[in-house]
Amino acid sequence: MKAGAAERDITPPDGSRIIYTSTHTHSGPDTSWLFGGSPADREIKDIEAAIADSILEAVANMEDAVLEAGNLDVALSHNRRVRDANGKTIMQFVHEPGVTDGPADHEMILLYFRRKSDSSTIAVLYNYAAHALTVGAKNMLYTADFPGEVRRLLEPELGGQIVFLNGAAGDIHPRISMQNDFSALKTTGRQFADAIREILKNTSPVEADTLVLVRDEIIFTNRVDVALKVKVDIAVLTCGNIIAGFVPGEFFNEFQSNFKRQVKNVKPDSTVMLVGYCGDWVGYVPTEHEYEYGGYGVQLRTTDPAQYSRTALPKGAGEQIIARLAEMALAAPGMPAGAAE
Repeated sequence: MKAGAAERDITPPDGSRIIYTSTHTHSGPDTSWLFGGSPADREIKDIEAAIADSILEAVANMEDAVLEAGNLDVALSHNRRVRDANGKTIMQFVHEPGVTDGPADHEMILLYFRRKSDSSTIAVLYNYAAHALTVGAKNMLYTADFPGEVRRLLEPELGGQIVFLNGAAGDIHPRISMQNDFSALKTTGRQFADAIREILKNTSPVEADTLVLVRDEIIFTNRVDVALKVKVDIAVLTCGNIIAGFVPGEFFNEFQSNFKRQVKNVKPDSTVMLVGYCGDWVGYVPTEHEYEYGGYGVQLRTTDPAQYSRTALPKGAGEQIIARLAEMALAAPGMPAGAAE
């Protein structure tokens, strides 16, 4: 994607000013190359071309805007990792009070872009951690899952684009998920739309003239095949009191809370978000203490292609990545970041 964007003269040749992020769905093309898909597939090439075209269109249509922000704690998700009678982890796809009570950050953060000329909506970006998989494995249709339903409900009402930025959702599901029909998709989409409407009642202006982007990369030894390396690209974008961290893969949600806490301890007036699923696929990123309990996302997946494994990163990688990300967020704006090893 970065190479294709550079060919169209919409970014420096190294792609350093573009951040890609995915919403996550189990009802779309295979872009992790775990289930028979390939980067050479025609539908993947079509997606890449469409993304590059959308960047060109956005650049051509830039206009003066006003940015407002807001947030709300809204319990629309749960931690899917629960302990069985032997103390090991099993998955639970539907919320159950007293059972699915593991770490879950329920803060929804919203960025509202309005035209300076007439205050009409350009876009609403909302950040919340939840796997977009209200629809289960029996579904054979493409769907954007609940983020698509949010768009369907709000774009005619508000105008502009409604954009979902997923968070650290590695162990987080919507409260009803993996269903055999679309009822949970519609219910969850309506709940998210209602939360967005509520936040829009009480947004505050963001005072900023510039965006500041800082990037870094950390190299790890592949847990599945020690002859391979895993490159983890991370970034921090600041705009006034908005601080957004960007990480690849599926980070466990506790990392999201830790990142926010580390930044807000020093910058208490900031609005801090963590965006997951950015850039290349690096698999799941569990916290160190979850290795004791095993389960999906932690237990080594030796049947995956090693370079695309769901468990490619070694124990402790997440802690190192989040520590560096927080360091970048707390540094002086624009401070160059060197490569970490």
